[in-house]
Amino acid sequence: MDNVLVTCSEMNPSLIPLWVQTWDELKKRHPDLRVTVFCYPVYKSLPENDVFRNKEFMQWYRERKDWIEIGQLGYGLKNKSDCKRFSSKQYSLLHNGYRKIGSFMPKQYYCFRAPQYKMNEYTLPILGSLGFSACMYHGKFIIMCGVDMPLQDHIVVESSISMDERNPDNIVNIRDKIDQHLSKLEKKGYGYLTTTELIKKSLGSVKDGI
Repeated sequence: MDNVLVTCSEMNPSLIPLWVQTWDELKKRHPDLRVTVFCYPVYKSLPENDVFRNKEFMQWYRERKDWIEIGQLGYGLKNKSDCKRFSSKQYSLLHNGYRKIGSFMPKQYYCFRAPQYKMNEYTLPILGSLGFSACMYHGKFIIMCGVDMPLQDHIVVESSISMDERNPDNIVNIRDKIDQHLSKLEKKGYGYLTTTELIKKSLGSVKDGI
């Protein structure tokens, strides 16, 4: 079975109602769906959006942890310049973000994505020092700690969930477009997996000599 990795970015506690209208509905239509969700640790640096302290977010995660996997999306600065800072400031932001969202991420392999894919020369070394296994960049993976070979062939379906999608018509249109795309992939024999599952599958295939 061919591999398809579905991602959703921009997630934060304030968007849980929007998630229910989109991805929960998609899960009903596609029972095997698995999603890598890139979340801001503290969206717009607001206390109510701190994933570590937000009880609603914790409940949201617990109810879906069998089919979603959390990845870190920067820190959550309002201007999304998290990964364009100088080394020490950027390290402090990403490290603090990791401390907040780390309890939701997989224990062995975990992934990062920069807000709007904006990074500089300090970002990847910082991620390496924090133990990240992969960094998603424009739909492709930059492999890092603990992964020493290319990943198995796969395609990535990227999406986002944001404030701009609060218009009811937009929500329905976006959800239905994703629904149609997933249906086409399923008909072609693609199967869903998360980032960690893709890494483990790739490591396993090399170990088993496949």
